[in-house]
Amino acid sequence: MLDGLHVVAYSLLENSCASADDVQFHIFSDDLTEEDLEMLQETLCPLNKGFEVQLYRIDSERFNTFPSLNESLATYYRLLVPHLLDLERFLYLDVDMLCRTNLAPLFEEDLGDCPVGMVPEALVGNCIDSTVRNLLNEVPEDHPYFNAGVLLVDAIKWKEEGLTEKCLTFVSEHQPQFHDQSAMNYILRNRIKPLPEQYNVHTNGRRWWPCLKAPTRGKGCHLHFVDYPKPWDPASRFFHPMGTLWHRYFRKTALYGTSQAREIRDMRKPQLNKRLFKSYQKSAKDALLFGLYSASIVKRVKGIPE
Repeated sequence: MLDGLHVVAYSLLENSCASADDVQFHIFSDDLTEEDLEMLQETLCPLNKGFEVQLYRIDSERFNTFPSLNESLATYYRLLVPHLLDLERFLYLDVDMLCRTNLAPLFEEDLGDCPVGMVPEALVGNCIDSTVRNLLNEVPEDHPYFNAGVLLVDAIKWKEEGLTEKCLTFVSEHQPQFHDQSAMNYILRNRIKPLPEQYNVHTNGRRWWPCLKAPTRGKGCHLHFVDYPKPWDPASRFFHPMGTLWHRYFRKTALYGTSQAREIRDMRKPQLNKRLFKSYQKSAKDALLFGLYSASIVKRVKGIPE
């Protein structure tokens, strides 16, 4: 996901206010190198805005008994962040994102007594997370289910309530379908502050197509590529409705066109038929339909509010 890291960092810094304080990027990984960090700085420097980048190396051994996500355990690293940063509050972002807005107002959201703010993804009654849906059978079906790709965290409350260990214990005991996202939705039920939905817009969600089509192309939103193929997967610019937009930002990065980027893409190719074939099929249909909708050839699409 090195490609994604460059894009989300570049787009976030590009949209930050010129008068804002320096943006601090804290990156958590088990395999990034100092050379990777230098290349990220090379991507960000042309924007002529203040920023700092710091790498935290995570030992994934403690998660070896947990279910993996795409053969990786990195999804659990965000649960450790409150204990690794000497900050009262921080904003966590997944790397499969593209920032098309200034995130400073989000950082200032009032969390009240909640230790974390997240954007609702669905209702518990119809969410695809069967683990949480079954365990939360005592809450109303219209109770929100939250996506963990964007987290506004009150680190003080988080640590005081021991939420890292509670979530890790939940994962260990239940081996949940959606990993630490399931854990947070269950452990923090009724303790999550809903954040404005424009800060976690799922690019595969048809209800967002009106704001994703030209001329705005998602301007004013923080876009999340939750589906597959990811925008850095082979030929994704042709198969994903928002693939061209993502690649427009990728071309601005220092990683674009380097031998390292080509090596990363070549490593992915053997996985194409095994893991992504059906996803490419669905995404290709969506890309075609999105193109027809954007051109006003098709005016009504299932899933788009009238």
